Amino acid sequence: MTRNSMAVAAVASLSCLFSSPRAEETTEVSRPTFTVFDEAGYFVKGVEQNSTPFEDLFVNRTGAFINYKAKRANGLGLDLMIGGLYWNANALNNGDATNYQRNFSATVPRFDVTMAWGDAAAPWLKLDAGVFQYKYNEYAHDLGEYAFRTNAYPGLIFNGGLTYVDANNAQVTGFKLSHAANSWFSHDLLLTLETEISPTWDMNVTYLAKFNFGGVLKFGGGAEFARLLPSRPSHSNPDVAENRYFEHNGVEYFNYKDYYEKRRDGILHVKNPAEDPAVVVPDTAVYNLALAVLDSVKTGLLKPSFKHYDASAIKPIAYFAFDPKPLIGSEIFGPTDLVLYGEAAILGTKNYPVLYDDISKRIPMMIGFNIPAFKLLDVFTVELEHYGSQFPNSNFRVQTNAIPVSDGFAFFPQPQLPSSAPGNTSKLGYVPSEWSKDDNRWAVFAKRRLTDGVALSVQVASDNARDWLFPSGRQYFTIFQDPSEWYWMTKLTANF
Repeated sequence: MTRNSMAVAAVASLSCLFSSPRAEETTEVSRPTFTVFDEAGYFVKGVEQNSTPFEDLFVNRTGAFINYKAKRANGLGLDLMIGGLYWNANALNNGDATNYQRNFSATVPRFDVTMAWGDAAAPWLKLDAGVFQYKYNEYAHDLGEYAFRTNAYPGLIFNGGLTYVDANNAQVTGFKLSHAANSWFSHDLLLTLETEISPTWDMNVTYLAKFNFGGVLKFGGGAEFARLLPSRPSHSNPDVAENRYFEHNGVEYFNYKDYYEKRRDGILHVKNPAEDPAVVVPDTAVYNLALAVLDSVKTGLLKPSFKHYDASAIKPIAYFAFDPKPLIGSEIFGPTDLVLYGEAAILGTKNYPVLYDDISKRIPMMIGFNIPAFKLLDVFTVELEHYGSQFPNSNFRVQTNAIPVSDGFAFFPQPQLPSSAPGNTSKLGYVPSEWSKDDNRWAVFAKRRLTDGVALSVQVASDNARDWLFPSGRQYFTIFQDPSEWYWMTKLTANF
């Protein structure tokens, strides 16, 4: 499906929703609501662009938004939010003076056309079309929400956006059909466009179901068929030399010489085994053999049968929440106290040779617990995450190594390798013992309503956040590379 055909389909669907009203129909427009906030804090310790360590960097974001809502008696509705954000890029070593300036980004985070059937307050069927926020794990505040905040090949996790505190939902573009069968079962079907990682405009199909047993146990799951319909298959799943793999003499090889050269040469830069006998250095002979095999392929002496890596993937998701309060019957706890919740996903069910040959390395998992605050706080939660990928949580290779093809550029569905440059300060090197340093993440979040419409939130975390540059946008690398690198941030929000 091409980008143009997707646009035609979207316009056709929206035109059905906006069919001409009958004369007797009226539109009810709600009073606009206003939200303003200021978010400020410090990156206590981190790394910029995977190479420059820093400490105690001040961060500030200020935003203002207006929300308009309208509906008709026939169930047609509109939810529109517009606004903007003042922000500073955290420039350290990027050499661009504009990054020290205060920037303003105008945005329309929500343009949601809806059609509801049934009771207006609790419709049994609802269709959303446009741009809207989607959240299925209601208790998660920083980590989790893997359906729309991850990528499969390569396996990436994203947290937040331009803001950091309690930014735990995904902004999606497309359609959502929600059906509430009864009080204990509901499910959603979404058709959305990829807008986060190039190549963009691929279509995802996602199905998620949720069960609720008396508010005590909630669990759900489903799957995202990511990039099921690429806008251009040659861009998302390119069958080009640098993206192929093959088998020779019972051994599978990645047909990309640079991969093996960097693996081999990087060993020499990371650590000196003579100084630290505990370091286990991979056998360079393995890489030399692979390079010799690839030379035979290049010269035509070896003509294997090729296959190639795909960005298209299936991502199963499962999540749960357990709230014992209805069983205890105590009135001393707040509404969110004592809730234990968690989530897991598989970032691509298909194994590929060399790069993605272990499914256990593609499973992010998070667990959270709402610590009892006895109504002194609205919520007080601790979240932990484990993701055992052996590669950096970076889309640098995907975005910067595109190659020309007949209809544009092909983007490699391949991971970023740890840096091999001498003197590089990244904690992720080529020695396997270093690959686990970025596996674990943590977050602490607390919120308190100060008065009607005003709330104060605090977040302390070492998560998968990425910095921003002007004007290019989100950085490729995460700011925090191990649990000792972290930030704290406060957020004051007022709603009118």
